[in-house]
Amino acid sequence: MATKTNYRFTATRGPALTEDVFAKRRKEFFRRMPAGSVAVIVTSPERTRSNDTEYQYRPSSDVLYLSNFQEAECALVFVKPKTGKDNKFLMFVRPKDRTREIWTGIRQGPGGAVEKFGADEAYDVSDFEKVLRPLLTEAERVYYKFRRDPHFDERFKALWQDNQKDLLNPEQIVHEMRLFKDAAEVELMRH
Repeated sequence: MATKTNYRFTATRGPALTEDVFAKRRKEFFRRMPAGSVAVIVTSPERTRSNDTEYQYRPSSDVLYLSNFQEAECALVFVKPKTGKDNKFLMFVRPKDRTREIWTGIRQGPGGAVEKFGADEAYDVSDFEKVLRPLLTEAERVYYKFRRDPHFDERFKALWQDNQKDLLNPEQIVHEMRLFKDAAEVELMRH
């Protein structure tokens, strides 16, 4: 009898974890958040090497751990209402742009974020403030880590200063989760 694995092989990178592993991680993240909270986790910025040349992009480990999304200018937002029910996982990503994709590679866009990365809702990153403002207003606690991406820091700080809610670090939850490896991760590491 064949056993079910939580990873699949890709042609270029070898084994990769399946979407259900990331969905399970997000569910656990929600479980650890108190009701009435909003957590915002942003990815790392792109780094310019010289003029029009950039270093190979490496997303933040926390974004990879929770979603496996590997594009720049991404924010993951976890909304856990006061009732503790109907949690929402939102993603803010760069829009599809055929001209830019010729030079920088295919973008998933909001549609791909929902279809391939498990977002309940996905938005163009330019809508970050518009969508996040009412969520922060309703929240009792807000999670955000400054100094990950200066561009997102400026945008978030303007929203947070309007509300002045308790500000907590989402890394306290994510990094505790990352300490413990499940069977699929151990198997992947052995490979």
